[in-house]
Amino acid sequence: MSGAYASLALNAVLKDIGDDRDRAYITKLVYGVIDDTVTCDYIIARVCAKPPKPSVKIVIRIGLYCIRHMDIPLYAATDNAVELTKAIGKGGVSGFVNAALRKGASVRLPQEGELSVCEYLSVTYGYPLWMVRTVVGDYGEVFARSMLSHPKNTLTHIRPNLTVTKSLAAGGDKSARKTKLGYYVTHSIMKNLAKNTFFVQSYASMLAVRAVDGLLADNARILDLCSAPGGKAVYMAQLYAGAMITACDIHEHRLGLIGDYASRAEVNLKVLYNDATIVREDFLTGFDLVVCDVPCSGLGVAASKPDILLNKSVDDIILLSKIQSKIINTAANYVKPGGLLLYSTCTITKAENQDVVSSFLIANKDFENVNISNAYVESNNGDYISLHSHIDDTDGFFVAVLRKSMANQ
Repeated sequence: MSGAYASLALNAVLKDIGDDRDRAYITKLVYGVIDDTVTCDYIIARVCAKPPKPSVKIVIRIGLYCIRHMDIPLYAATDNAVELTKAIGKGGVSGFVNAALRKGASVRLPQEGELSVCEYLSVTYGYPLWMVRTVVGDYGEVFARSMLSHPKNTLTHIRPNLTVTKSLAAGGDKSARKTKLGYYVTHSIMKNLAKNTFFVQSYASMLAVRAVDGLLADNARILDLCSAPGGKAVYMAQLYAGAMITACDIHEHRLGLIGDYASRAEVNLKVLYNDATIVREDFLTGFDLVVCDVPCSGLGVAASKPDILLNKSVDDIILLSKIQSKIINTAANYVKPGGLLLYSTCTITKAENQDVVSSFLIANKDFENVNISNAYVESNNGDYISLHSHIDDTDGFFVAVLRKSMANQ
């Protein structure tokens, strides 16, 4: 399953494992190794004269993670790694793997001042160097240190299925943590809740929807341009019972996800294939709200999806910002005079957030920022919401709400 998302590849394996303890152990190991990749590779570079082949490097990473974080004795970790090396058909380098782990176990991580600030933060906290440089460049060193060192949230945010209930029984469990819109819970709590009473949805994603609270009529026409898997569209359908919502996506195989989500929530959505970068004549000035939850680098959700960090680069940020600009400028054509345009991402880079919105407003003088402030959200500066895990107890997220002038009416 080379190139697969970690969650998909892992789930494919876990479905054949019946013991919950084994499933939990494997899950911890897989995500732990991914999360520790940058630090493990720093160690590997210091004990290997030349870079190991990719499959062999993964085995060494697993061994190092077991030694560093899972309280597995060195001899046991090396024995397991050697057996794994043989199992993947690389028995000829099993001695090399053994030696790399024994040397790696004694490698000291860099101390403050031994590397550049960004290199030190990268190795110490396990984030790719390009990302650290981006965060430092956007927000400064003090902010970056605080963000990168912040403990990662291991809980999952859930909300009530509003078609069925307005509240959840999760609050009776001491390990649950209440938010304004739901709860952070463990998987064991979710297993004990009736499946039709809740949905998994990030707190930040819900706040993005609530950014337009009080700004829409109940019978609004809403267009969600990049909707799959449909969380925001379904949530809006439950909040605005009379709304006519069209949910689109460019990936045809993902349209079924939106339909399935809507079916489970017992709401009606119009689901359509659409390329959000190309103007569509039948959408022109037809909507009270157009939602652009655009494709992004996903750095804001890296705590729960650490493989995101290993598959992105600065070049991706540049390419994504161009796509995002195309989408928001295309979306502007679909907003009625006096209507709203909601732009959101689950990332924290200014190139994908503030810069995209600023460029849009310069090019589209008939739009202006809407001050976002209500019972659920309070904008950082009045023009947009910028959420960060170490400040806001949620995923990194960005939301801007823009209003189209009535002048064209």
